[in-house]
Amino acid sequence: EGAAVEKVGEGQMMSPKETFRLALLFCPLWFFSNYSYNVGLAWTSVSSSSTIGTLSGFFTLVMGVMVGTEVFTVAKLGAVGLSMGGVALIASADMSTTSSSFRGDVMCLLSAVMYGTYTNFLKFHLTDDNSVDMCMFFGFVGLSTAVLISPLFFVLHLTGIETFEVPNSTTMQLLLLNGLIGTVLSDYLWARSVLLTTPLVATLAIALSIPLSVTADLWRGTAEFSTEYLIGTAVVLCGFIVVNYDEYWGEKDDSNAMALASQS
Repeated sequence: EGAAVEKVGEGQMMSPKETFRLALLFCPLWFFSNYSYNVGLAWTSVSSSSTIGTLSGFFTLVMGVMVGTEVFTVAKLGAVGLSMGGVALIASADMSTTSSSFRGDVMCLLSAVMYGTYTNFLKFHLTDDNSVDMCMFFGFVGLSTAVLISPLFFVLHLTGIETFEVPNSTTMQLLLLNGLIGTVLSDYLWARSVLLTTPLVATLAIALSIPLSVTADLWRGTAEFSTEYLIGTAVVLCGFIVVNYDEYWGEKDDSNAMALASQS
């Protein structure tokens, strides 16, 4: 049998074999998106990587319209613009002393493209949250990454691109903690949100980490923010509200139109 994964119908559940195939195809897209972003972050400024990273919303919308996982509306395009503009304001208010570099910007752009690709890939093959055992899926993603990607450590080490060394106990503990909370839990919740809502809603929701972190810092009194920074944060929040409003009222208008058509 081939390695192709067929789209799961509504109400159907993926078998373990189908789940493994999906994870096998998802794994390289997911890994190289995260890897390229971290490499880009090392090569360019934080403000530049953050601003370019918001293009993931644009690519998610464009690719979603192309494959049928998103329906284009002016409101969605506006929401993407608000999110990008808000992050750009925040980045300009929090300029790093590190200068930007072209190769770093290109890597961040590649990451945004890959993100849009694997987000719509997941939504295209899984119709709803009941289509797959998500814990099993990410277990297979981890297994596939360990088997297929781990050899790259030695290739990068031998070519001198990136030195491979065994971390000390403190670093290992921090890596495990970050892996459990920053990767496993966050990606699990993200994947479920993609299936419960849409790829674009889930993508713009990620930017909510900015207003949430600002709120936490203001509550604790540990930081002061410029007016430009706070305006950018509010704009990001507005973008998320707009896309959710459009999704809710768009579906409601479609349902009302179908009800009227059935009555006539």
